[in-house]
Amino acid sequence: MQAGMLSIEAKMAKLLPCDHIDTESQIWKELPSFKSCDYDKLVEYKDYVKISESRRSFVLDDVELGNDYVLTSVKFIYENGFNKLAARGHKFDFMNGTIDTTQEIWVVSANCCWKNETSRILPTILKSIRTMAAKKNETIVQFVKLMTSSSETDVGQSVVPFIHKVPVVPKHLLPLSGVGLIHTSNKKSAGYLALKIIGYDFEPQISKPPFYKS
Repeated sequence: MQAGMLSIEAKMAKLLPCDHIDTESQIWKELPSFKSCDYDKLVEYKDYVKISESRRSFVLDDVELGNDYVLTSVKFIYENGFNKLAARGHKFDFMNGTIDTTQEIWVVSANCCWKNETSRILPTILKSIRTMAAKKNETIVQFVKLMTSSSETDVGQSVVPFIHKVPVVPKHLLPLSGVGLIHTSNKKSAGYLALKIIGYDFEPQISKPPFYKS
């Protein structure tokens, strides 16, 4: 975090043919240096999202790009009263291990609306968690609202859930086709908000010639 700005830092690597990754090419994408005085140079909603009393709800959802694209960028956006993940993907050539920088898409968490606060039993400490449904397919998704910690156990001096800062990495390097936001907790803790990554599903590719012969 720099000057009150929380950022998502990503590691990049070179794609190789047939789902392989050049492990020697791994680098962290450098974040720009940021100071409080730089806020005047930024555009709200485009360059950053401000968290406030009325803008503190985060959608817990997966954003998937499908098998024609690989994940190349992630950011938070504010839409319809909720902070959501947005994922950028570029067209992916599995056989050659290349992306087409002229073909990109942005996919955002489901367009959701308030539905039912009591459709899931939750620990008492997590009263800020609610459920909602997508307008189109009525799929239930959840969101969590940031709040002050318990006045009894923490004198209300923290904002919870906390942010999990441990790097999220796959066991074996592979292209990514999506990202998600999850919440982990137990009955005695407000828990953490954390990112999850979704690996590229290469099974449809290897079931085609020349990998497979009937």
